[in-house]
Amino acid sequence: MATQQRAEPDTERDTGAPRARDHLTVAVTTIMVISAEQLSALRVILRATEDECRHSPVGNLLEGHLKVVAVGALLSSGYAVMEGANQQGQGRVISLSDGVINTSIKERQHMPSAPGSEKAKNSPDIRIWAPCRLVVELQIRSKLGSQCALFSDNLVDDLDRVDRRTADAFVLAADLELYDALRGLKSDQRGRKAKHTELLASALPPASGLPESIASSPIRTHGGRLFCVGSRIRTSFGIDRVVLGVWAAAQDSNGADAVRP
Repeated sequence: MATQQRAEPDTERDTGAPRARDHLTVAVTTIMVISAEQLSALRVILRATEDECRHSPVGNLLEGHLKVVAVGALLSSGYAVMEGANQQGQGRVISLSDGVINTSIKERQHMPSAPGSEKAKNSPDIRIWAPCRLVVELQIRSKLGSQCALFSDNLVDDLDRVDRRTADAFVLAADLELYDALRGLKSDQRGRKAKHTELLASALPPASGLPESIASSPIRTHGGRLFCVGSRIRTSFGIDRVVLGVWAAAQDSNGADAVRP
């Protein structure tokens, strides 16, 4: 289990050598990549996700449902988001002004897939357009849905996008039992174990150390390469859940600030 630390000021240097885990790329990391403005936008998503998972028994059953919840909260908070426009290289920017929807067509940035991937490009789950740019990947894990998700590569693929800077942040909404299983802590030893448990135990903080609402101070995981904020939600309907936001902390091996593409 990875040792977690509270995020220190950006001037602190981490001289420990990183260890490669599965296919996540290697980088020495100590400073936050995303800006304060981007972090504020991420917190809007996390608060909306947390509220939905706390009050709805099926809050994290479908990824598409949580995307609607998150995008609705962003629009209500004054953010503009980009969705597909069925036009090559273009996206539809959506915003709210005095309760009225406004749309416009803008050029959409190409997002390359990981080396060796059969996909031509990545399609992010949430793309904030203004007043800041933020690309967010979203994953759900629910006991009420298919358990095959425990054996999927999708979650690690999304974390890898954050590590490669083709996504700025990753949001996970999981039932507590499945969150623990992802980290290799299966309460029921029957059946197969989840994939990538060593990596995920390093990248995802133990649920026991998370507060009951999204914390203001992030913690570092994965040898200092990732920052996380999250909460362990106790519900009235008997399913505890974890909501987590993850983003990269990065410097190159020479100590210079890493540059996001």
